Amino acid sequence: MVRRYIERLYTGLCDIYESVPRLNEMGVTEFEERILYKNQPCRLSYTTRLSYSGLKSSMSRETVLANSPVQQIKLFLNLNIRVKAGCRISVFQNGLRQEYKYSGETAMYMYHQEIVLEKLELWT
Repeated sequence: MVRRYIERLYTGLCDIYESVPRLNEMGVTEFEERILYKNQPCRLSYTTRLSYSGLKSSMSRETVLANSPVQQIKLFLNLNIRVKAGCRISVFQNGLRQEYKYSGETAMYMYHQEIVLEKLELWT
């Protein structure tokens, strides 16, 4: 019952891809993406926190606070979805599609899981 209430908050859909090695005709290993899950209900959550890691003795606290915001992006998913580190996750939420990469550990809770994502910069 609690799980259903949590899943009612899911306003997005995500596709999850993994990179799979394969040998090409020349015997060289190449990687291709394979879809693991398509159109899975999810929710993105954004939190902005301040980073003090760049604090130097010559800098004022205000300077660090003004110049060091760090955004954390979390994906909330059903427990039955298994996401491996290194997967690419495409999320459609609020009329916008965004691409992310996942390289950390999943936080598993009783009724859902949370995955910290990084924005995937495709053309950098």
